[in-house]
Amino acid sequence: MASSLVKWHHVVESAERLEWALRRATHLSVNGRPGLTVVEVCDEAARESHRPASAPHASARPDAAAARPPVGRLRTLPARADLERAAALLRRAQRPLIILGGGAKAAGAGPAALRLAGRLGASVMVTAAGRGTVPEGHPAVLGLVGLYTSPPLEKLLAEADLVLAAGSRLEETVRMGWPEHATVPLIHLDADPHTFGQVVEPEVALLGDAAGTLEQLEHLLDEDGAGPDPHTSAARAAWIRRRTTLDEAAHAWRPDGGGFSLAREAVRAVGEVFGEHANYVHENGLHDIWSYHYPLLPIGADTRVVVPGEQTMLGFGLPAAVGAGLARPAAPTVLLCGDGALAMNIPVLATAAEYGVGLVVVVFDNSGFGWPRCLREMDGADAALTRFRVPFPFDEVVRALSGTVAEAKDAEQLRAALRAAAAAAAEGVTALVRVPVSDDDVPPGIARVLDESPDA
Repeated sequence: MASSLVKWHHVVESAERLEWALRRATHLSVNGRPGLTVVEVCDEAARESHRPASAPHASARPDAAAARPPVGRLRTLPARADLERAAALLRRAQRPLIILGGGAKAAGAGPAALRLAGRLGASVMVTAAGRGTVPEGHPAVLGLVGLYTSPPLEKLLAEADLVLAAGSRLEETVRMGWPEHATVPLIHLDADPHTFGQVVEPEVALLGDAAGTLEQLEHLLDEDGAGPDPHTSAARAAWIRRRTTLDEAAHAWRPDGGGFSLAREAVRAVGEVFGEHANYVHENGLHDIWSYHYPLLPIGADTRVVVPGEQTMLGFGLPAAVGAGLARPAAPTVLLCGDGALAMNIPVLATAAEYGVGLVVVVFDNSGFGWPRCLREMDGADAALTRFRVPFPFDEVVRALSGTVAEAKDAEQLRAALRAAAAAAAEGVTALVRVPVSDDDVPPGIARVLDESPDA
């Protein structure tokens, strides 16, 4: 079962093979496309590794682990000819767009991407998995791409004349609401050769480390002393002005030209109360997708973002939030999820209480499964199975574990509840903030996809 989901699964049957297995698992996990590895230690090996040195059959060899260097990420670069072809395309680009995915985040490619963007006058967007690669307060950064693009920034996607995608498979949500992805010239950079051509045949495929390759592209552009011609320079200046105008419009955008969205307001209030020094964990429900929409939830250099690697991983958020809280306890951990997702893994709250992990859980409560309900109603199908006729007792479970509960139905209650939740979580308990939401409180990316559906 594990082998179908992970990069490598190995059973250690003797203690002398444990060090090798752990080093190989780490190597495979962090190199190429980052992923999970599993090392299973059988009982005999575990007992053998804990025998005293004087015990019969104990290994007499010295521990060599301290003499070995730590296992790290291998940094590879594309061939020089491929880099030069990509640099030639970048030199001519008038409206370049850089997209950063989870691979760019794993490689620490944010600084290099921003330097290259400054050199080209490029706009920068991220995928869901790539969120946190670059601070979203940077003038060149305009939030998420595709399904999660905030109005009216989808116009940038439509107008770009060259895309440099780094560390992204360009999976389905990246392409949603962006039909031009199939026709705009693409430079595709990734550490995994299987990524190329899955969706679009790139003009140039760059196989290598995202950070190092972006640095090499910057160096190649700097070697060209002539720089872009005046026409290209003028076009890029206009592209930067266009970016600024659309960015300002995104900050001013309101649903339905000024309507009120409680889910949107909840995400904005989370950003105001917790700021950029926080761990934010995203689920993949319907209403919590508001949290992906720039600029509601500010992501800065000190923000850690945890997202599911694939879509529709219902129930992912709560266990991930406990992990994030344990890994980085000095920062508050905030989970944004739906009630259906929370119900999938509610026993994990006991684990959080056991280890004193203070969590703020913001639950968008629509009494059921929002995404399936939306899709079934769009198709005219019966959606009864997506509704909870008997409400799940979230409040009782949280209180039984010494946590706190609040419900917020307007902007004033939201901020008061979140401030109280922050104080409670700082004491090591779970603070649940329940936000009742309606089915028509749909994030703009979802609304855009539904409007484009032939059945809509």
